[in-house]
Amino acid sequence: MDIEEKFIETIVHLREIIKTLQENLSQKSNLNNLQRHKVTSSGYDIVYFSSIFMDVHKKAERAWSDEEKLMNKLGPLEFSKIRMGMKIDYQNELATVYKALFYFVRAYQDTLYGTLLVLDGQSAGPFTSMQSCVGKKENRYRNKINLAIPAYIDWFSRWREKRNRIKSGISCSLAKPANQLGVIFNVIKGKKNAMVSDLKSVVTLQDAVEAIEMSYELARYVNSIATESS
Repeated sequence: MDIEEKFIETIVHLREIIKTLQENLSQKSNLNNLQRHKVTSSGYDIVYFSSIFMDVHKKAERAWSDEEKLMNKLGPLEFSKIRMGMKIDYQNELATVYKALFYFVRAYQDTLYGTLLVLDGQSAGPFTSMQSCVGKKENRYRNKINLAIPAYIDWFSRWREKRNRIKSGISCSLAKPANQLGVIFNVIKGKKNAMVSDLKSVVTLQDAVEAIEMSYELARYVNSIATESS
C-alpha cells in the first residue's frame, strides 16, 4: 500500500468513527446540541476537505515530475533560467492545502477534548484547547489519553511544532525527502532577518496520514467513554 492509498484508507476509518460517535453522542442527555454539532462538524471538515487536498497533492506531484524531466533534459543551469519565468501555482496551492488541513485537524482535537470534558461533567468553552490538556502533565485527562493512546502525546507535540512553523511561515518551497513531495515553510530569524529553510521541518503526506490516524484514535477513545457512561 502506497502513501496515497494509506491516506484514503485513514479517511475512510475516520468517517466511520465520526458517524459512530455522532450516533452515540445523540443518546447522551448531558451533552448539549452545540457540543455534539461542533465535534461532528469539525470531524467531517477533515473528511470533506480530504478530496480537495489529495487533488492538489496529485497535481503538484505531476508538475514536480514534469519539471524533473525538463531539468534532466536541459541541465540544471538552463532549467533554472527557464524556471524563473515559469508560473508555479502548484507550489503555493500545495502549501495552502497543508495549512488548511492542519487547521481542520487542530480544530478537531480541540472539539474532541471539549466533548471528553462534557462527558465527564465538566464544561467546555470556546477557548477549550487540547494544548491545555497535553501541555500540563498533572492534567488527569492527559494521563487518561496517554494510557489509551500511547503515541498521541508525542505526536501532538511534534505536530503542533510543525503547525506553529506553518503559521509563522512567510514563504514556502518544495522538497522531496524519502521520495515524498512536501512543503517547507520558510521563516525569518535573527537580527539580520535571514530567511531560514529547514529540511527537518518539511511537511509531507506522511504527516497528513499520521494526523488523521491520531484523530481517529482520539475519536475512538472519546466514543468508548461515551458508551461506557451510557
